[in-house]
Amino acid sequence: MKIYHFKNEQVLPIDEGAPNEINSTITVQGTGGNITDVNVKLDIDHSYTRDLEIRLKGPDGTSILLVTGIGGSGDDFEETTFDDNASVAIRSGTAPFQGVFRPVEGLNQFNGTDANGNWSLEIADRAFQDGGSLNKWELEIITDEPVENTGPFVFNNRTLTPIPATGTPTITSQINVQGLSDINVAEVCVTIDLDHTFTGDLKISIVSPDDKEVVLVESEGGSGDHFNDTTFDDAASEEITSGSAPYTGTFRPEGNLADFQGISPTGIWKLIVKDQANLDGGALKSWTLAIKSNDTPQPTSPFKIEVNFLGGLTNSQQAAFQIAADRWSEIIVGNLPSVNTDIGVVDDLVIDAEGIVIDGSGGILGQAGPTQLRPGSMLPARGIMQFDSADLQQMEDDGSLTGVIVHEMGHVLGIGTLWSTFGLIEGTGSDNPEFKGSNAIAEYATLKNAPSGFVPLANTGGQGTREGHWRESVFDTELMTGYVDVGQMPLSRLTVASLQDIGYQVDYNKADPYILPFALLTRGRIEAKSVHRCQVGVPAFEVLPEDSVVQ
Repeated sequence: MKIYHFKNEQVLPIDEGAPNEINSTITVQGTGGNITDVNVKLDIDHSYTRDLEIRLKGPDGTSILLVTGIGGSGDDFEETTFDDNASVAIRSGTAPFQGVFRPVEGLNQFNGTDANGNWSLEIADRAFQDGGSLNKWELEIITDEPVENTGPFVFNNRTLTPIPATGTPTITSQINVQGLSDINVAEVCVTIDLDHTFTGDLKISIVSPDDKEVVLVESEGGSGDHFNDTTFDDAASEEITSGSAPYTGTFRPEGNLADFQGISPTGIWKLIVKDQANLDGGALKSWTLAIKSNDTPQPTSPFKIEVNFLGGLTNSQQAAFQIAADRWSEIIVGNLPSVNTDIGVVDDLVIDAEGIVIDGSGGILGQAGPTQLRPGSMLPARGIMQFDSADLQQMEDDGSLTGVIVHEMGHVLGIGTLWSTFGLIEGTGSDNPEFKGSNAIAEYATLKNAPSGFVPLANTGGQGTREGHWRESVFDTELMTGYVDVGQMPLSRLTVASLQDIGYQVDYNKADPYILPFALLTRGRIEAKSVHRCQVGVPAFEVLPEDSVVQ
């Protein structure tokens, strides 16, 4: 799926004399695939909107009536968006029209066609007197064109590994790269967070799955301390040999990371730290491997979610859990290392699901989250979804059950529940908490069609909602906001990106179409949906030991 935006900002007058028509054209070029969704935004000044008939005509000649004879003597269409998925029909609106509305005829009639060519906005003023102008208009076109994703693909190991202060120890930390089939390495960057009280003692190397070794740094920094989130990148402007401890920032390594170009990234990468002198020690706190390619990986390794039903769930409720497991297995495509747990070997995730009596409908829903994490990647191996039987029945009755189960299973995967663990929340506890994962930031910028900062997180709702969801006032119906909508809750590319930010391999093409709602439309909706707030406890989790990974 790809999202395209096209604008025409040429102002065209609408004559206030006799009835007249104006046409404005946008030429669409460079799209691939076929249309899956079209939305159109207008900004029109007119002193009697009922006089107007407005149509959108596509390149193939299809003409869609957006609005006609509506608004009486009211004025203007002010940044008015027409979207088939809007909750309010344009016939139910009042002038000045502000927000998002369903058009008179469905824009889905363009679906399946080629977007390239001339699109025309046709405005007919059907009455004498009153006039105005078309100020600008915009097309948003979503196609089924696959999105190229060449990285960087980011992998982490956050297992603390001590460096003893006696002797000359060598420690090795591993990252198992999976889910990048049929691609070769174009670029590699390595980031380390390492405490040591005499960095000149250290030789630090990265070793690829085919046993190619590149020295990042050796015997530099003298008696200085630490590598604080130090990135090694061939493209850096400063050499590590020119830096000084504590090393902070980005440096060119002593060896050439370009030596990895052309190899397959799949397999075990090793960070080797050799302390070449007695005395002084520390610890490798974490390291990150970022890989870029000139190709898009093909998802070949299935991600498996097994739901272990413990009781208290009807057949139809169990079916909702299976639908949710299948949905997330479409999004996550990289196989995770198998691990030994208290129930045996797990590949990739086992969730215990249960319906129990808690406090009746409308109270505490239950708990959902990971319970056992893999060493290194910190991604879940086991989780729990335990809900009040009365709430389950109520959700089944009102049609929200499947959406809620998909939502809560997202928490088991780590959405919201592991963001703090991964250090991805900025401004925690403040009035404006935000998510700072790089992939989600990029998707948020695409949604806004403008450069963006961090992604707004829920800043209301209390424990179980706050800082564990996208902000409702910004994202409204998106699946992972803290309030449940009965009806469509799109699993957007933003949520997919957040999974990539915590280390999963994902397929963006499986995301649902989604656009940001018009801000004014969401005001006043939160209170109406508060009875469907995500109010679940987050269970405590443990990190499995290093030797639990099945080799």
